[in-house]
Amino acid sequence: LARRLLDTTFAFHAELIRARKVTGADRAHALLHADIQLETLRLQWRLSHELKCISTGQYEHGARLMNEVGRLLGAWRN
Repeated sequence: LARRLLDTTFAFHAELIRARKVTGADRAHALLHADIQLETLRLQWRLSHELKCISTGQYEHGARLMNEVGRLLGAWRN
């Protein structure tokens, strides 16, 4: 699960970098893929909490950060 979280996080980051480097439809496509990666990351984060791999405090902190990133990503997509 830790490896999946890391892989998803790096894939998300790579899509953000790609979106910064391209324009037009390619940028929209990269931001959509980043949004999908973020949603996957949220699911994996929730699963790690349900499996008791992280504490409730860690889960809440990470969820708050992902929500903030999600708000920023939503603004960039619009």
